[in-house]
Amino acid sequence: MDYSHYVVARRSEIEALYKYLEKHKYPVKITLGLDRLEKNALLSFEIYESHPLWKGVSDQITYYEQQDKHITNFVNVFYTEAEIRQARWSWIGYVHEQGYALPKYSFGNYSYKIECEECNIHEQTNPFQIADDVKWGKTHFRRLISMAEIFTCPEVIEAFQEQGFTGYEVWDVLKYKTKQPLESIKQLHFTKTCPFPVENLNNLKELVCPVCGRVRYAPYLRGTFQYKATDMELVQTDFMYMQEWIGNGGLAWREVLVSNRVVQFILDQKWQGITFKAIDLV
Repeated sequence: MDYSHYVVARRSEIEALYKYLEKHKYPVKITLGLDRLEKNALLSFEIYESHPLWKGVSDQITYYEQQDKHITNFVNVFYTEAEIRQARWSWIGYVHEQGYALPKYSFGNYSYKIECEECNIHEQTNPFQIADDVKWGKTHFRRLISMAEIFTCPEVIEAFQEQGFTGYEVWDVLKYKTKQPLESIKQLHFTKTCPFPVENLNNLKELVCPVCGRVRYAPYLRGTFQYKATDMELVQTDFMYMQEWIGNGGLAWREVLVSNRVVQFILDQKWQGITFKAIDLV
């Protein structure tokens, strides 16, 4: 297991850190703004905590944060393939993002039953719509931009059905202009919810909606979710949503738990576009 940090800041705000990375020939990305001035450019880079430079980078990030500099540090946890294969349950991590649900910015009015406009807790009631058939290239899974639902190609659907995996339905994705199902892309619509709560909720930041009073939890960035091993032995499905809602701002979603046999099968096929994080059974 390792942690990555994706750091973004205006170069002028973290000049010393930029010089430190430059000195050690560490790769960074410079994105110029509309004024095209390098001093106002955005600096971004990704670094793992296992990297020899991490201690020096971490000390400087902490210093900048204490000085109220505008620095964003996205943290993510990564597991080795061996760790994922050994886990009896995993949850879906990063999934390749591409394309938008339509109508853009208001697709939820068509596809979701919104239970609260403030926190956006919802239920999907209709298929999503996109512009046209998709070309998958080397990937086999995707999310649409800013969405949590999982989409895949016919090859994966056929293989899942042959394997007899459970806990999902195949939903159509519609062409926006014609409202007809597309052949190249389908949604994995998960139908089960875990009957047991997360064991380590005290490690999560609770967010109470001021309007409906329902609870979401801030995205889990360090560590992983824990469940009781004796509880999970009783589960008889391959896919299921967590009970708990995750979210920030106007977004809300539930993470998807996946059985070991599904994870092993996906890894064996070397399908791309999806990653997993191990569940800790206690």
